[in-house]
Amino acid sequence: NISVSDYETHRLPTRRQCKAAFRIPRFEREKLLMHEFLYSRSELADVTRQITTAKRQRQISAQPPMIVSATEFTKRGLQKLMGGSSNSNDTSGRLQQERAKRGRRKSL
Repeated sequence: NISVSDYETHRLPTRRQCKAAFRIPRFEREKLLMHEFLYSRSELADVTRQITTAKRQRQISAQPPMIVSATEFTKRGLQKLMGGSSNSNDTSGRLQQERAKRGRRKSL
């Protein structure tokens, strides 16, 4: 039997020190996928497109939401068409604040 400390001092350093050591260059990876795993170039291109689309969608969903939601935008548009009448006091109050802000901006 060998002790753990003896084993650790004499073993070869097989662990990778950084994440970059796990990376395979693109051309090597593609060659491996096409020749060893028999994927076609078009299959690799399709998957690459899907990954790019998913990344883009994640970036969009990670952005902070717009200040005015779509439903609020629609409510405001309908209220303008109806002559400013509102069923919701909260929405009406916000609209009045917006109008007041606009009025102050114009006067400056």
